[in-house]
Amino acid sequence: MAVSENKGGRPRLDNTTKVKVVEMYQKQAYTAKEIASELDIS
Repeated sequence: MAVSENKGGRPRLDNTTKVKVVEMYQKQAYTAKEIASELDIS
């Protein structure tokens, strides 16, 4: 089956793409924390 080649149907990521995704995720998580603290939600 073609699906088993890349688990979950996700394409394989090279290191550059992984780093970009991680950076974006960290920015989003940080922004979400900032927004939550601004709104006093935890």
